[in-house]
Amino acid sequence: MPDVPFLCHFRHAAAICGDGPYQEIAKSLRRHSRHRVEPAFTTLDHFDGVRFARRATAPALFSVGLMDPVCPPSTVYAAFHHYAGEDRSMTVWPFGDHGGGCGSNPPVQLARLRARPGAGALIALHHRPGQTARGRPARRAAPRTEPRPRDLSGLGEAETA
Repeated sequence: MPDVPFLCHFRHAAAICGDGPYQEIAKSLRRHSRHRVEPAFTTLDHFDGVRFARRATAPALFSVGLMDPVCPPSTVYAAFHHYAGEDRSMTVWPFGDHGGGCGSNPPVQLARLRARPGAGALIALHHRPGQTARGRPARRAAPRTEPRPRDLSGLGEAETA
């Protein structure tokens, strides 16, 4: 599920973003490639999520935070409107930033997956206690050890303070 699609509509995002990764495109073009704007965006178009959305047909649940400075809402909507699949929906978080619904979407996504024929067994298989979503053993935190005392005998008074 795409949730909040990233790297969509590069040209528009670089023009409107004052924050985040799209601003790096604008900075680069301003400093190094002022006369190569069109070739730069032609190259970036090959990686644009909107381009891939036109070919996608799987059911999709998008979400957008209307105050997201990293993935501007207009770029998320560009991917959504170009999405070729008929079974698509958008969850809108009016005051959401890049965190969107702050963890509210995964239960909705899982419910939607469970509703698909045969998906319930697959979800149950991948979400066994003690395992990650990919079926791998969950990592355990390393045991804490006390920090080793530093030898400060060779330092003067000012350096030890």
